[in-house]
Amino acid sequence: MRKIWIAILAVAVFACGENHDFVTESGVEVACIRKGEGGAFIKDSVLLLNLKITTETGQVLIENEGQPMPLLFNPEMAAGHLQDVLNKMTVGDSVYFQTSAENLFQETYKAPLPDSIAADSKVNISLSAIDQMSREAYGAYQMEQQQKMMSGQIEKDAKIIEEYLAENGIDARQGEDGLRYVITQDGNGTFADKGDKVFVNYVGRVINGEYFDTNMEDVAKEKGIWTQQRADYGYNEFDVTIGQRRVIQGWEQGIPLIPEGGKGTLYIPSSLGYGPRGSGAKIPPNSVLVFDVEVLKIEKQ
Repeated sequence: MRKIWIAILAVAVFACGENHDFVTESGVEVACIRKGEGGAFIKDSVLLLNLKITTETGQVLIENEGQPMPLLFNPEMAAGHLQDVLNKMTVGDSVYFQTSAENLFQETYKAPLPDSIAADSKVNISLSAIDQMSREAYGAYQMEQQQKMMSGQIEKDAKIIEEYLAENGIDARQGEDGLRYVITQDGNGTFADKGDKVFVNYVGRVINGEYFDTNMEDVAKEKGIWTQQRADYGYNEFDVTIGQRRVIQGWEQGIPLIPEGGKGTLYIPSSLGYGPRGSGAKIPPNSVLVFDVEVLKIEKQ
């Protein structure tokens, strides 16, 4: 729902009135909870909004959970009563109003009304205009927010790995970018470099969680992750060429740390794994991964 409403709305020409409350031209009665001190909305700017929409029964339809919602602002596209209210707001305003579910879904979202919601039922809308910025400024803002989120997640992952290692009495070496590893079997002293093809056996799991993949059929059956599709394809030794970026970054950095003929365990933070997207049902977003890897052979380039 949140993605549906990255709509283009009309320019604001009025602010909350002197008595704070106001009525739109379409007859929507609006309680102006807080009068802002910012200016009028500008065409093609990006508004940062806080938005919460609930049904009469209290069901939450939208709530951006403290992360401001971006909205590209343009006077040429209609969006129902929600647009009418925005037309009378300025930066910093915070308002509350009601509209019909039919108006919200059909006029604002341009989407069919859910069967579970009556067309004439009321929805409650709380809307705050937090800030306004140019597209260029918003791009920089996005990058800053992403870096903050990544930094916070790196710290979380490091703590998860450290606690796991301590609880299990594991003395792990420090790799780059938060990667930790243990050599469980010494090899012949030959390590892979960029461009080398490495043949491995492996089994992967989410730290403190389920096993999700292996190239070894007996292990797959033991861990309950055997599939007929994989069996038809073949449970064979797996090869990866270092530097081609066809595997997660945790493997790109971790496999060269294990010598040919050796075995090791890689503790991979989510930033070097599948990140906030995760991968399938068994690897949730921001998962710390553990791989037991045996380096069978290295073909030097």
